[in-house]
Amino acid sequence: MAWETARYSVRLCIACVMGCFAAGAHAAATQPASTQPATKPASFEISFATESEGRAAIVDESAEPYFKLLQPLEMAAKTGSAVPGQNLAEQQEHCRKRYQDAVREFTPDEKEALRWYVSKLSAFTYPQYPLLAKTPWKFIKLDEDLEGRKPQIEGRNPFTRGPYVCLPSFMAADMAREMHDSVQGNSDWAAMGTFGIMLLHEQLHVIQRAHRDRFARFYADAWGFTHAEKIEQNPWLLEHQMLDPDGVDQNWVYKLDNGTTARWIWPLSIIPDASAASGPHFSDMKMVAVDLKTDRGSTFDVVAGANNTPTTTNLLNLMGYVAKFAPSSEIFHPNEASADLFARVTLVLDVLPAMVPSEAKGALANARKQYGPLHEKFVELLSEKN
Repeated sequence: MAWETARYSVRLCIACVMGCFAAGAHAAATQPASTQPATKPASFEISFATESEGRAAIVDESAEPYFKLLQPLEMAAKTGSAVPGQNLAEQQEHCRKRYQDAVREFTPDEKEALRWYVSKLSAFTYPQYPLLAKTPWKFIKLDEDLEGRKPQIEGRNPFTRGPYVCLPSFMAADMAREMHDSVQGNSDWAAMGTFGIMLLHEQLHVIQRAHRDRFARFYADAWGFTHAEKIEQNPWLLEHQMLDPDGVDQNWVYKLDNGTTARWIWPLSIIPDASAASGPHFSDMKMVAVDLKTDRGSTFDVVAGANNTPTTTNLLNLMGYVAKFAPSSEIFHPNEASADLFARVTLVLDVLPAMVPSEAKGALANARKQYGPLHEKFVELLSEKN
């Protein structure tokens, strides 16, 4: 899931350049690319769920649990209003229905646009990433006018369920318009910088789900995460959890060690108590580091104070942790950090070089120097050797 979709166009355009492409992009915005190399051919599999297929797929928990784990606060934040029900099971069932009721079918223009984006991405990424090449692209569309209100399914963010990428309808429509503008203006790089990066991010979540052990080794070896065998439940954290559909396994913990002292933290996203009369909102989500203690190997306890409230720190304030994932800020779960970084690095190093105007070439060369080592890690991760 690419969080903060309310600002997705700005955030994704910035992400595509990672701070290095800004000058080139400014110049490029005033004129189309002088040359547009023919896209290298690549075969790919793509499909679009019908309404009935999508309604079944979006609540399918055979690959991993999701709805059966959700709590009242987060269900309200994820769907835009409190979820009725006499008990948790009834609330979860009503939440499932809200997701199902949001499913719609893609229009012909939207299907054409998604095929266009995937064909471009496939041409420039498949030679580097065999696992990406072998993974079908499957899409579900979610409606924007549900029960007479604007729905907030997952905060209007794209996310994945099983093998499907779920797109809000406003985004699917915007992708079709952006494709048309890019074709007319000979500026494919602009469409890739806005939406290609999002598609790469979401498709990596599909791959993560299909190759859990491979990614678990990567998180441990590349970043030093530990997968806890068990974290004793804290009632406050359970009530305030904000479960990511693309990171359901939350047992990833991290040891901060400056050489003299060590501190175990549990990176999480949480939803605070609602401050608005309308209830909790998806945008209220916070990234925190929960302090942990252990004297039992890979079993951990939450460090808590008065009223059993956990001891937490703003995750972005832990610079020793944050620096490991730069330039990503989606660092509350290794699935999100890896998807964010993969999409950024792949777009800039594999996709854009053949598309951007000459004014941007220097910025891309600088990005290649800075992010080349990370690119190599992803090439190895998505190879067929692991």
